[in-house]
Amino acid sequence: MPPFTGRGPAPWPATHDRTPYTPRGQSRSRARTFPRARRASGVPVKTEPVSIRPLRPADLPLVADLLVKVHAVDGYPVEGVADPTAWVSSPAVLRSWVAELDGVVVGHVALMAADGEDAARLIRERDRDRDESVADDELRALARLFVSPDARNRSVGRLLVRTVMDHAQGAGQRLVLNVLHKDQAATRLYRRLGWRYLGDTDHRHDDGSAPAACYTWPA
Repeated sequence: MPPFTGRGPAPWPATHDRTPYTPRGQSRSRARTFPRARRASGVPVKTEPVSIRPLRPADLPLVADLLVKVHAVDGYPVEGVADPTAWVSSPAVLRSWVAELDGVVVGHVALMAADGEDAARLIRERDRDRDESVADDELRALARLFVSPDARNRSVGRLLVRTVMDHAQGAGQRLVLNVLHKDQAATRLYRRLGWRYLGDTDHRHDDGSAPAACYTWPA
C-alpha cells in the first residue's frame, strides 16, 4: 500500500542514513519497538512486536528483494523493478527506515527531498494564494513505502508512516506525498492518520501515466 514518488536511480552513498532518527529519551543503539496488538476484547494477539529502525547499508539487498516481491503482488512501483537497489537508493532520499518482524525486514519507508513532487507544487500554489511560504528545507516527501505481503494487517505500514511523521514533527517539517488512486488501502491509512487531500495529478512514467492524489501533513 505504497505512496508513489518517482525518482531515478543513483548510487548508494547518497542515501545512507548518516544521522539516524532516535525518538526522545531513546538510545540510538536501539530500534524503536512497538507493542503487540490487542483484540477488541483486550486480550493480546500472539504475535511478535514490530520494530522500526534506520536503514543500514547491509539491509539494501534485503530491501531490494522485498521490493521485487511487492511488485509481483501489487505492481508497485509502476516503473518496474529493473534495478530495485538503485530505486531505493535515489540521491533524493534523505533518510530511510525499515520494519523488522521476528528479525526479518518486512517493510521500508523513506524521507525524500520534495523538489519536483506534484504535492509540493500544490502546496506552493496554495501558499502563494495565502501570501505564505514554506522554506525548501521545511518541505519533505514521504516515499518508498512498501510492506511485505506476508506481513500485511500487522500495522507495519502505519508504524512506518508514523515514524516519518514523528521525525518530521521533531524537525519542524511539512510532509507531502503522492498516492495512486488504485492504492485505496494506502489512501485510507493516510486519511486515518490525519493527512489532508490537496488535489489530483497524473503520475507520468515511461510506460504511460496513472491518476494519483496529493496529500500533506500536518493538515
